[in-house]
Amino acid sequence: ALGPLLAPLASLEVLSLSNNCLRSLTDWPPLATLTTLNVNFNRLSSLDPLACCVQLERLYAASNRVASIAPLAGLARLKTVSLYRNRLASLDACLDVLAALGLLTELDLGANPCAVGPAYRHQLVGSLPGLAALDGDNLSDLDRELAAAFFDAADADAADAAALYGD
Repeated sequence: ALGPLLAPLASLEVLSLSNNCLRSLTDWPPLATLTTLNVNFNRLSSLDPLACCVQLERLYAASNRVASIAPLAGLARLKTVSLYRNRLASLDACLDVLAALGLLTELDLGANPCAVGPAYRHQLVGSLPGLAALDGDNLSDLDRELAAAFFDAADADAADAAALYGD
């Protein structure tokens, strides 16, 4: 268990536990000063213990087994989140959490089940105005214009369908 190892490090700011075959972060102590955490390339299925890391600004949790990012909802200081190649299936569930992270500028959700089709990129770009980089690519004005056009077209299609079917 990590708890006894980390407990004496209460003022820790940066921690890398990548490539350790970790299955869980149980007994995680309240690391109130932690700003950067790297848990890439493990076997983690839950980020629940991170909810107490309120100073966290950068989270690298790529190549794990994470299916929900709900525990990140209260981490208002997050600027960078990398969850590449996990098990995130619902883009809507991810957006519910990510929309609350007002300082978020870098996001990587690539290679997750939710990261398919053009709607994926357009939804994230259109819903997260502060985002500067997505899946390793810097975002441009063109990305934002395409996202807006995608939503405008979807709204027009919905209005046409409502008119056609008397909704």
